[in-house]
Formats: sequence, structure tokens, C-alpha cells
Amino acid sequence: MKSDKIVKILISCFSEESPVQTFEEMKKKSCCQPRTLQRKIKRCNLLVSFNKNAKFYTLPSLAHFNKDGIWNCRKILFSRFGNLFATIIVLIDKSVCGYTGKELSDIIEVKADDALYVLWQKKRIHKQKTGGRNVYFSIRNDLFATQLAVREQRTALPVPTLILSDYQRIIAVLVEIIQQDSILPEKLQKGIEKRNIEITIVEILTLIEHYQLKKKKGK
Repeated sequence: MKSDKIVKILISCFSEESPVQTFEEMKKKSCCQPRTLQRKIKRCNLLVSFNKNAKFYTLPSLAHFNKDGIWNCRKILFSRFGNLFATIIVLIDKSVCGYTGKELSDIIEVKADDALYVLWQKKRIHKQKTGGRNVYFSIRNDLFATQLAVREQRTALPVPTLILSDYQRIIAVLVEIIQQDSILPEKLQKGIEKRNIEITIVEILTLIEHYQLKKKKGK
């Protein structure tokens, strides 16, 4: 009974108005010793932030995940898939053609390079150079073959000359980059298509290269 009471106290720490708590805050409210609190946190199935030194916790039911399973709560990042390593593996497995480090960093909103290196060293993901860039793929051979084929097909496509007189489409891309704070072509294309404007991934890449657009550091 006492154990259940502590769990209830921990869960009651969270609300829509206060969806994030630190370990110290929960320790103070529950009057638990650190080791006891760690056990109770596991029983509550709390999610821990994959940035900010894993300092923050939240209830999964309070998280507002985006389509990639990421929730940014006042720059505190949570994933429905767990920690950073688990999240990267799931996202790569779900990807159509794998991810470069930059593409993945745009999705998870933190730099992915170090985690990707560790996962590759531990043979939990594939790394293959294609199109002049290192791309990370699923360790599952069936997925890897499909992802690599799609990636190589895309990088082999001839890059057309963007019709710079088509201002509606150019402005749509630039506005989408500003709104999303991202230059990931797949994300930009989906946003632009919601406005009933047709544009290809290759055309978006051409525009990004033409104007030498880059995501600001620290964003």
C-alpha cells in the first residue's frame, strides 16, 4: 500500500500546466530516498528527456508528440521511443532511404553525429557512403537493401534547373523553411503540398543550393 501511495504521489506531480519535473522536484514532493525514487520512477513508466543531461521527466500521456515521435517542451526534448539511441534506431528503421547525420539532427532537434558513431561502432546501424555523403541505414538486411536502393535512385536523378520566375513556388519554399526552422526536403515538401502547391524534392534541393540556405547553428 505504501508503495502504491508513492507511485500515486509521483504521478500527481504532473499536469497539463506542469508536465515536466526534475528528479529533485519529485524527490522533495515524495519524500523518497534517491534509490527508492528511481525504482518508483520505473513503475510509473515516466519518460526521461534525451537532452538537458536526462534531467527532466514527464508522463507519456501528457506528451504532445509530433509525427516523428518527438515532443519539444520548452526546448526539453522527449521521445515516445525512449532514450536518444533507441529513438535514432527506430527513426532509421522507419525511414524510406536512411538518413544523413544532418537530416536526422533536423528531426530530433539535437546533433546526432556522436550518437550515430556509437551506434555504428556497436553495429546497431549500417553506414554507407552514397551520393558523396555518409548515410545511416537499418541494421536489418531487408530494410537496408531497400533503403539503399531508394537513396541511390534519388541521388542518381539529374538535377533540373529551377524556374526562378515561378515566384509562388520559390516563396512557398522560403516561407516553409522559416516556419519549420528546417531545410529537410521531405519535411518542407509535405508542408508546401498542404497549400496545394506541387514541388519535387529535387526542386527543393536545387533551391536550397541556389540560395545556399543553411540551418542556423544552435537552432
